[in-house]
Amino acid sequence: MITSSRRSGSLVAAAVFVIALTACTTTPTPPTPSPTDTAAPTPPPTSPSPTTTPSPTPTTATCESVLDPESVAEFEALAFTPIEDFSDRMIEEGNPLAVFEANGGVLCQWGIPASGSVENYALSPITAAQTETEKSRILAEGFATQPHDEGELFTGTDAVGNAQVYLFTQGFWYYGFTLDRVLEIRRNAALE
Repeated sequence: MITSSRRSGSLVAAAVFVIALTACTTTPTPPTPSPTDTAAPTPPPTSPSPTTTPSPTPTTATCESVLDPESVAEFEALAFTPIEDFSDRMIEEGNPLAVFEANGGVLCQWGIPASGSVENYALSPITAAQTETEKSRILAEGFATQPHDEGELFTGTDAVGNAQVYLFTQGFWYYGFTLDRVLEIRRNAALE
């Protein structure tokens, strides 16, 4: 029985040795990054960007630069001056003409302040979607449309009977009381 107990003792000793050996071995741990190691952060998930309607590129035209010198002289002979707050008033009132200013164009009025003697004109870039919106609005206001060598022309009158003309060309639109004024503005703005 001594032999059997030696074998048991040997087996117990071997098991203890294996357990002790396993306890002494270590699993390698990954190296800790040094302060100079920087891992690129994982970007947070993003939601798809909303699509936007392209905005027209603003013009560098001014109320004076789009008029012929003769027109400025005519206005001055009538004691007309530029009405500086016209554009701001149209925006505050929500007047549809404010779109000219919003699109980066010019919206102008010359006249005698507080007299009712005025002339309005405007021009700006315009997107295709805006063109369709504005044409629909103008037609709903009772304007007539007709083709013109320069683009599509809309003619009508405002609430107080002033003649009004809109001209739509490729990517731009113009407004004035007469076709001659609209064509003058287009020619002097040289936007296209």
